[in-house]
Amino acid sequence: MKKKGILHPELAYMVANVGHTDYIVVADKGYPVPKQVERINVGLTDNIPTVLDVLQALAEEMNIDRIVIT
Repeated sequence: MKKKGILHPELAYMVANVGHTDYIVVADKGYPVPKQVERINVGLTDNIPTVLDVLQALAEEMNIDRIVIT
């Protein structure tokens, strides 16, 4: 069992399987997600974790080519 890094099983699986041309969208609640797109909900309570918390955890686990903020 993992002790460090991303412990959320779905998020850890996504990080392990993301490819060079794949995109990841990290958004807060209410962001419209099409039904055909895989969605991983990591929300615990209102604003926990924040988008920046999730980005920091992802940056520690993987190489990020660029971040687009809209």
